[in-house]
Amino acid sequence: MRTIRTIRTPLNWQTLSRWWVLLAASLLLASLKVSALEVASDWYQLNDEFDYLEDPAASISIEDLVSHPQDYAFTSSMQQRPTTVFAPIWLKLHLTFPPQTRDLQYHLAARMENMLDLRVYRVDADGNYSEFVTGNNYPAHSRELDTPRYSFALPSGVESTTVYVRMTGGAGSENLAWDLIEAELFDSQLRTYTILTACSLAAIGALLFFNLLLGLNLRRRDYLYYSGYLLFSFLALITLEGLGFLYLWPDYPSLNDHALHSLTLTSAMFRLMAVNAFLRTAQRAPALHRASQATLALILIAIVGTGFFGITELPPLAPFLPWLVGTVMVYVVCIHAILQRVALAWPLLLCMLVPNLAAVAQVVVTVQSPMTGLATMQFSKIGFTLHVLLFSICLAAHIRHEMRSRHEVLHDELTGLPGKLMLRERFDWMRNLAKRDVQTLTVLYMDLDGFKVVNDSLGRAAGDELLYEAAQRMSAELRETDLIARQGADEFIVVLSSARGEDPADDVSRKLREALSTPFSILGRHVSIGASIGVARLPADGEDLDSLVEAAKSDMYRARASAGYSSTPSKAISAT
Repeated sequence: MRTIRTIRTPLNWQTLSRWWVLLAASLLLASLKVSALEVASDWYQLNDEFDYLEDPAASISIEDLVSHPQDYAFTSSMQQRPTTVFAPIWLKLHLTFPPQTRDLQYHLAARMENMLDLRVYRVDADGNYSEFVTGNNYPAHSRELDTPRYSFALPSGVESTTVYVRMTGGAGSENLAWDLIEAELFDSQLRTYTILTACSLAAIGALLFFNLLLGLNLRRRDYLYYSGYLLFSFLALITLEGLGFLYLWPDYPSLNDHALHSLTLTSAMFRLMAVNAFLRTAQRAPALHRASQATLALILIAIVGTGFFGITELPPLAPFLPWLVGTVMVYVVCIHAILQRVALAWPLLLCMLVPNLAAVAQVVVTVQSPMTGLATMQFSKIGFTLHVLLFSICLAAHIRHEMRSRHEVLHDELTGLPGKLMLRERFDWMRNLAKRDVQTLTVLYMDLDGFKVVNDSLGRAAGDELLYEAAQRMSAELRETDLIARQGADEFIVVLSSARGEDPADDVSRKLREALSTPFSILGRHVSIGASIGVARLPADGEDLDSLVEAAKSDMYRARASAGYSSTPSKAISAT
């Protein structure tokens, strides 16, 4: 803190009269330009209460404003807004206190965190202007009040006072989003705000931990990219709230010039990567995937530039444009997936809209609304937390959809038994295990006797029901280490594993025939069927699945021929 001392010079009557005229003119000018705020309530939003003066050359000092006020014409924020970004803007706020609020303590607080340089000048007990300096360019302990929000104490016990603020901020600071709050209300709001922030960050942190573990366990790129998106978004939120400045790097303010935008751009990069992996853009739309890769390269260049030079050394829109391009590309990928009828593309698009709509709502309400509550100041975090939750649900639904699709591919739709693809995968695994543990592997080829009669006489629905019931009975007779799969219409393959020297084929064949020998109740009819079974063994009859199946099939036909099998057995169907 430093004190601006008033310069005193000897004055004669002539000089005094000139100063009097000059003072009267200054007061008249001030009356036209400075609108006094009567502080009679406990909370004011000051968007339209400031008079401002832009200082793009950073050449104006508080001494100039105090000593020569006639040389500096302030503009009311009710008439227009400043346009300066990354350059100083002077604010002037004239406050009058009625007797009921004169002894209360008030705080002047900024609603934005991207203030690079803040200097507040207020009158002390000696009538001099004292300077209080803070902002992202200064260590955290430079703050007058120990809060995440930039805030300053105002003098109490005075009838009126004029406060000057010299601020240098990033995009959005020209909206003059400041509050005048009674100290007790400020502390109460800060506690509530801190609790809401802690809940939002805890929810995001928990989802980050869960998705990261899931991604590492499943080794899925979409989950790992999504976890990276969550991590850097989490760090960006901490930085945006001022928590990083207060607790992570309080003595290194130069990081404030790099951290927020670098983290935001990195999260945007991981978000685009997660969406591309989620929707399989590389396989479904190669040209769009190449455009996404170019966008990722642009964002990466922006990350390097922001991290190396800092936000103040770059053009104002340099970090924003790559982020915007990345966001637009996310929407383009989602819309393309919707047009291609990709599963879950619609929910993903709606999920991506949530945080952007919440951020826009917060900006609009915070800057334009005459009263902003704690909930509206939390729009962005609440929206992002909801987005994270919805994105996690989309990923979970995506995995469930893939698992269901894989189950449908690997299993027979009618019986629920493994299909041909899964049969080959499981057979290869069982064969390798048998060779390693010196076990025998036996393949049974089964054909249902009498099925064609039932299917032709009672219809396809009856045949489907009979296949399902037969599959359930046969599955119940097998061990967990055995495998049964549907090969064709009424044909089944059974793979048996056993210790070396054991031959379970005859025992299992007997159990399967007995299970099928009990009549089935199909559409109000008793249906009786049987089974013809052939056997093949590894390695005597073959080394691969196809050769073993052919050998077992040939053995089944030989067994049928020797038994004098007829394709139209009598009494296959009878009334209940």
